[in-house]
Amino acid sequence: MRKRLPPGIRDWLGLRSRRLALALDYDGTLVPITQRPQEAHPDRELLNLLHELAQEAVVVILTGRDRRAIESWLPDPIITIVATHGAEWRQDGLWKPLLVIRETHAPLKVLTKKLEESFGDTSGVIIESKGISVAFHYRLVNPYRRSDLLSRFEEIVSQWLQDNEGFELLKGKCVREIRPQGVDKGRALQRVRERLGASDVPLLAMGDDRTDQDMFRCLSDGDLSILIGPRDGSAAVHLKDVWEAREVLKGILRIRQKSGVGSQK
Repeated sequence: MRKRLPPGIRDWLGLRSRRLALALDYDGTLVPITQRPQEAHPDRELLNLLHELAQEAVVVILTGRDRRAIESWLPDPIITIVATHGAEWRQDGLWKPLLVIRETHAPLKVLTKKLEESFGDTSGVIIESKGISVAFHYRLVNPYRRSDLLSRFEEIVSQWLQDNEGFELLKGKCVREIRPQGVDKGRALQRVRERLGASDVPLLAMGDDRTDQDMFRCLSDGDLSILIGPRDGSAAVHLKDVWEAREVLKGILRIRQKSGVGSQK
């Protein structure tokens, strides 16, 4: 049985506009958050859904994932991808820089080595080097050990940040990430909208984490923000989980196909 869209989405004027843009987070929004980052593969239903949506609207996936991972999971060239919080993006199958930043690889390699030396043998810790950022995952660490673990981590990173200007520490769901300042999904979304000629196109932004609030803050009047997970006041509409988010995307697809407006995207 098809579910009706929630009122806050069903009544949104942008839903039936001539052009529509969708800005979608990946982990925790399109796929469930997994114990290990490399396990968050998209299923066939999601791939088909995104492909169909991209024929009815401008679809942009904004993720903290690096280019290699997200490219292997979402190879469909008609989907625009913004990787590593906005460092680079894929349009029509081609990757290009997006938020221009200075050289970051060398200092981050030093930090990665420090973290590996300190936590490489710690059960449950995953240190993910993304080139322009480093992510410290601790979802698999015993909850009783996390406080001491994070204290040690923050001590190392704080010292490194004092010696390396232009970086910041970002806190997420069981992950800490060190990235260049000024690289975030909000600035990335603004720039992508400009380059796609969609700055004035109604946009629906959907995400679940702290980094997605950067997107929400950069929305214009007439856009719509949707938060997946516990309410925190950062978005106009709240959805329970990934599966409810998918039902909403299916509903949007049905409306676009039925009205025929998507053929003019």
